[in-house]
Parts: sequence; structure tokens; C-alpha cells
Amino acid sequence: MGVLVALPILWWRDFWQLGRQFPQHTAAVGLGVVLFVLGGFGSDWVSQWVLQPLVPVAVEPIRIAFEEWCELVGENFVVLGVVTFVGCKLDRLKADDVRCR
Repeated sequence: MGVLVALPILWWRDFWQLGRQFPQHTAAVGLGVVLFVLGGFGSDWVSQWVLQPLVPVAVEPIRIAFEEWCELVGENFVVLGVVTFVGCKLDRLKADDVRCR
């Protein structure tokens, strides 16, 4: 977890430049990370602090399903962004054009 926090802090200029050169790919990865984090931590927080005192019915299975769904969708967006970025870079290396912005 410390590496995930340290990387953007140490190489923020590189990440900024990557986001400016490839905005669609960076947006897909960013959306995936946000879904992953909010789905995992957010659903746990909502169930513990909001739903548990208000709703007497056990909502734990629904919360777990929502959490897992958010994590899987987030991971898929991260993989989509990385794979399209790699494909775009390979196309650029082969054709020397600027098509994939």
C-alpha cells in the first residue's frame, strides 16, 4: 500500500505528462481506481456508520455483493486503460503517427 502512495508523490511530473498525452487512457485508469477504492472502502463505511444503525435488517450480503462488483468493474477499467495504452504505444512505434490521442 505504501508503494501505491509513494509512486504518485515521487513521480508526479511523469504521471501529469502521461495524463496530458493520453487523456482517455488515463481517465479509464483513474475511473477504475476510484471505483475500486470507493466500492471497497465506501461500501464498508456506509454499511457500518449509516445503514447498520438505521436498518434493522441484515444488509451484509447486499453490501458484500456491491463491494465485489465495484472492485471487479474498477479492475476491469484499469486493465482496459493499460491495454489500450500499450496498444496505442505499439501502433505509434510501428507507424510513427499520433493517432491515438
